[in-house]
Amino acid sequence: SIIMEYIEQSNREYAETCFFETTLNGMNCIVINKMITNSKLFDSVWNPDKYHMMITFGFRNDQWTISFYSTRDDVDCSVIAKKIAKKYGNGGGGGHVKASGCQVDSIDFLIKGGEYENKNIM
Repeated sequence: SIIMEYIEQSNREYAETCFFETTLNGMNCIVINKMITNSKLFDSVWNPDKYHMMITFGFRNDQWTISFYSTRDDVDCSVIAKKIAKKYGNGGGGGHVKASGCQVDSIDFLIKGGEYENKNIM
């Protein structure tokens, strides 16, 4: 449909213009600063051979909201969201294996790359 074509084109333009790469616990991630979206945003830039996760983030209600997505079988987004929420937020976090989220106080670890636990979870 025309609406779906528009959404796909808009997602492609946004993703290809605004993504950046980071590493979390040795996992390569592709990141976009956008809220109220889903993994379809990454369709034009997602490569599961290159990246472990897709991540979106945005600031709302004095906290950063982060969403994690993956199509890979070796990544459990719910575990990662819980661990990141525990280290950088007030706990909580979680969701589904392939799509999860959490809220944190700072995203420095996301921008600069970082660790959320001492050992790699993969």
